[in-house]
Amino acid sequence: MISSKVTAVRVHLAGLCVVLIIWVAGCSRKAPELTRAEASALISNARHFNESRELVSVGFVGTGAPSERNNALVKFSFREKPAKSSEREIQAMAKFQYFRGAWRLEYFRYGEGLDGVAVEVDQ
Repeated sequence: MISSKVTAVRVHLAGLCVVLIIWVAGCSRKAPELTRAEASALISNARHFNESRELVSVGFVGTGAPSERNNALVKFSFREKPAKSSEREIQAMAKFQYFRGAWRLEYFRYGEGLDGVAVEVDQ
């Protein structure tokens, strides 16, 4: 009787160890590098961006701190549409998150201080 209870406890603990190992392995996975081409496509295809803006260039692509390894920051520039209304390039920054196997654009922002604009992107 006691040996069957001990065996049951050992099996239960072994199952918990397996679950813990799988969870730790999943959490420690590093997101693949976000390339400039991927960032350009995600920014350009975002409805909140392409309705009134035109992407000019994508510059720096960097990842967050080790605790934020599934995040990336991208500096880019754009012009407002129609191009004739604003010929100057506007500098901006976008934040991406790697979630469920894909990079997603969370938001982009431009301007400074009270004139700054942050646009959250619905996906």
